[in-house]
Amino acid sequence: MVIIHSLALTKDGRVYGFGNNDHGQLGLNNDKIFVPTMISNLNNVISIVATKNNSFALTNEGNIYLFGREMILQEKLRDIIQIVVDNNRLLALDINGNFYRNDYDEGEVHRVNYSKKINYIAVGQSDYFAIDIYGNLHANGFFFGKIPTTEYKSFNINRIFAPATYHGDTRYIIYVLDDNTNCYKLRVDDYSDTLITDDVYISNIIDIGASVGSDYFVDINGNLYVSGDNDGGQLGLGDKKYRKFNVLNPHIKIV
Repeated sequence: MVIIHSLALTKDGRVYGFGNNDHGQLGLNNDKIFVPTMISNLNNVISIVATKNNSFALTNEGNIYLFGREMILQEKLRDIIQIVVDNNRLLALDINGNFYRNDYDEGEVHRVNYSKKINYIAVGQSDYFAIDIYGNLHANGFFFGKIPTTEYKSFNINRIFAPATYHGDTRYIIYVLDDNTNCYKLRVDDYSDTLITDDVYISNIIDIGASVGSDYFVDINGNLYVSGDNDGGQLGLGDKKYRKFNVLNPHIKIV
């Protein structure tokens, strides 16, 4: 799944879009937007998700808005505080710590049963993740689902971000943030199915937006650093050049 459009959420609940818009996934009129442009009539947003041909926005009232190609959203989702989406699944977390998973081909919402309430959820290419109220990371799926929960405890994980992509000689990566705003890149070895960890990848980070081939990091000062694929202008730098290393996006500041 290749995503060539991007979304940015400001502190006051406004949403900016840039990149490809051929399915209306930016909620804007032009086919392509090369610099961040505010999406009008979309207010009080607390969470955003970009998939291949769609964009999702969650408001502070627990409502989900969709731009782009039509997908099935279940009406039984209420009081939602977080959503994550890949090409096949919608995952949602409600205010009571209940975690729901929606497979579009099945057309139903299923509650994922955990013994503890859930604080945060994430989804990747072949795995989905949940952090419970005690800071334990639960991974389910083909890659990270093979790693015991105890191996994640040393990172003091606060947030997790799972881009749906392969990286080099490893099968899959996720980014995790600890309580000290340090970002780590965790990988699953392609042959031994073991967890590979690096030193701190980038520091002073409070939010991450990771998609297939393109990464976005927001630091404690509201600066947006971007890297990776940019063939649709999805890095918001005003061009289509690939960025191997993280660079500052001068066009937007997250406040």
